[in-house]
Amino acid sequence: MNLIIEKNYNTFLNLIQVKQIFYNDFDFNEKNTCPLDNLFLSNKNFNYYKELREKYLICKLDNFSTNKIIIDYINGKDNNFLCFYDLIINEELSNLNNCFKPDVYNKKSHFLLDILNKSNMPKITNYVISLYYRINTFKEKILPFIKNISANDYEILLYSHKFTVIASLSQKEFIYSKILSQIFSNL
Repeated sequence: MNLIIEKNYNTFLNLIQVKQIFYNDFDFNEKNTCPLDNLFLSNKNFNYYKELREKYLICKLDNFSTNKIIIDYINGKDNNFLCFYDLIINEELSNLNNCFKPDVYNKKSHFLLDILNKSNMPKITNYVISLYYRINTFKEKILPFIKNISANDYEILLYSHKFTVIASLSQKEFIYSKILSQIFSNL
């Protein structure tokens, strides 16, 4: 909305405040070094996303000491792992190319990999998502690459990653699932 209609962030903030749209849902004073032009978010899951984000922020404030609250919440709802994946893109992956802090990253990685391992995702899906969170692979192969691309190219890369995750969840007879099975056949 800001980019298409208002074209001025301060005007956008005033509109949000006057109309009380999303006003309590987001921190508009937060500084993000690499904001995405578009949040990864499904309209039909917006309320679930808000609740999940609150639970995730509690875990984050608690220094990722436990992920039980997230695991229970994801497992208690049907097909909401993709909503969690969107949250992780928006909250964490979108900032990795400009704001990488190894100590924080290591804690998040263990936290998120444990959630992923307890989510009963197909092996290929687990592997694709974990590319960003397997510490050595990320530091050696992914981080050097994403540090050298533009924010727009990085956003496209994240959309491609999400498409790959969705394809990995498709039925085995679908073309994308067959392609991914061939690519990751040696897992």
